[in-house]
Amino acid sequence: MHKMMEEYGKVKFQRSNECYCGCEGCICAAYDVCFDSEKKGKVHGKVFQVWKKEGEKWKLYHDEYDISK
Repeated sequence: MHKMMEEYGKVKFQRSNECYCGCEGCICAAYDVCFDSEKKGKVHGKVFQVWKKEGEKWKLYHDEYDISK
């Protein structure tokens, strides 16, 4: 995360085309993202995440993204 902040600076995120599926102990999320970066301008990408429930808390288990201009 620190490396991304150095490269892009402050960003404002906007998600779209969100899709969620899962069960009692696992949730998958896929969405498009557009963020306005102070260093690189508008950047678009796709995100896929897997969240797992551990006890009473949800934890990010897998985070995959593809960033394009």
